[in-house]
Amino acid sequence: MLVDLYLADNGIFKANAFVQHIHTHNQRLSYCGVNAHHKNAIAERSIRTVSECARAMLRHSSLHWKDGIDSSLWPFAIEYAS
Repeated sequence: MLVDLYLADNGIFKANAFVQHIHTHNQRLSYCGVNAHHKNAIAERSIRTVSECARAMLRHSSLHWKDGIDSSLWPFAIEYAS
């Protein structure tokens, strides 16, 4: 399956190497405005779902193990939630 269109923000996706790669592979690139989350709703909802699940797991764990749970476990919670 080949991606026809990328919808990105104005950050790192404006790098010349990335844009050139997109054009050489006959793909299109479109940019969203700042805080235009509605333009990329599927990805934003997926990110929100994973973040909320990870947050719930850490909060639940911190209630049971007050001394052993801190924010350094966030990457592991994100990986487990996804």
